[in-house]
Amino acid sequence: MNLNVPSLDKFTYQAPLNPLPGVVYMGREIKKVADIDTNKHKNKLARVDGVADKHVNALVESFKGGIDTTLPLPVIDDEDNGVDLYHRARVFEELNISEYAFDIYKFESEFAKVSFQLLMNDHKPAGASKKEDIINAAVKLIEDPKCQLSKKESVIKEWVDRVAKHKHASTRGSIVKEICQKTKTRQAVFTYSKKDLNDFYNNWLPNLTKGGMIDLAKDMYGYDVQTKYEATYAISAVKKLRESSTKDDKTGERKLDGKKSYFVCHTASPEKNKDIPIMRKDVLNSLDNVEESLKYFVKWYNKHKCMPWEVVGFLPQIDGENEKRLIPKHKI
Repeated sequence: MNLNVPSLDKFTYQAPLNPLPGVVYMGREIKKVADIDTNKHKNKLARVDGVADKHVNALVESFKGGIDTTLPLPVIDDEDNGVDLYHRARVFEELNISEYAFDIYKFESEFAKVSFQLLMNDHKPAGASKKEDIINAAVKLIEDPKCQLSKKESVIKEWVDRVAKHKHASTRGSIVKEICQKTKTRQAVFTYSKKDLNDFYNNWLPNLTKGGMIDLAKDMYGYDVQTKYEATYAISAVKKLRESSTKDDKTGERKLDGKKSYFVCHTASPEKNKDIPIMRKDVLNSLDNVEESLKYFVKWYNKHKCMPWEVVGFLPQIDGENEKRLIPKHKI
């Protein structure tokens, strides 16, 4: 394939100058692919699965449509060694691309290079770093005495927050947890996966339920409630209250005999400037806020006899149905 590489001034992506400690941006050049050590069969510390054919095919198709000058460029070090180039190397081979634009970085250590690879693997159509990639890299870095990732939870958390900043906080927390478990690193704070919750309930709370299941002994519904989902579970409890009520045979109205619910709460990983005790108070404060809002709603409804919201309509979403404007509620 005869692919014309644009001049350097056409590439608009701004490469990070100092993205991590020990990583320095050296500049951008168009180089012959043959002069680059593409590391097709090595330097896969930041990947678990190796070269994925599905991803390579996606890259090939994207290149056939022309070079997107807004995306991050492939990276080499200051000695013309490819950094995580094994996907692109396959693409260059399949499309006979003889030269391309590269961003050049200097790395002070293998630790800095691997951390950089994980950080940069989050752009389309690149294959974003999976949880397993990050965990695998961390385990190998910790096991390597020459690397700078120490066997301390706080250090591991700081590293994960840097290289996986694109991932949700709960995902980063689970990554840290798995790294600590695999490397036998003591954790100062324990968070609960679905399996952990099941094990804890089975071992220590066998008489309680969760997930909105009925507790026959208490005649209540049980929920496990995590940070930031307090309102969701509070509404679930309100819905259960109504669903479990009985109807009056004469009027058909629901009686005020619905079943209550109980919550067993836990937090996600500690946030910056927030430790577990503070986050626990946040959960209680959030539930108090929901409670006060519900009390106010009851008073408001009794006065206005309507709900405090209304549906205006729906955004157009169906192609070919002449949907171009807001669809009013009455047309649904």
